[in-house]
Amino acid sequence: MATESLSLGRDYWVTANARFTPMVRARKVKHLRSCGYWLGCQFRNKHGLKKVPRLRMEVTVTNPPRGGCRDVANYHPTVKAILDGIVDAGVLEDDDNRHLEGPFLRPGVGRSEHRGVASFEIALIPLPA
Repeated sequence: MATESLSLGRDYWVTANARFTPMVRARKVKHLRSCGYWLGCQFRNKHGLKKVPRLRMEVTVTNPPRGGCRDVANYHPTVKAILDGIVDAGVLEDDDNRHLEGPFLRPGVGRSEHRGVASFEIALIPLPA
């Protein structure tokens, strides 16, 4: 299992509840995809994952401090854009069902350290082909 973390400010999240203009959404997705590419390079170079036949992706989301309940499923569009960047980096051939299980999102324990910043701990687990 290989794990990397990424912290993102509120300006870069793409949530299921937010309504953005297409231009704003495209700008955010482009940034997230480039972050995913960087993470993919980390997984490839540091952890030796390159063109793995099958993976399971688990993401632990630690929310920024604030009152009320949070729904980690709302971060799925953010994680999808990051996953596309990981695929672009060559860790995985494609993110279809034959090559990937997940991504599975779960809430982290506690809150992230900084206001307006969510932390994403991404675990990639190689599976038998």
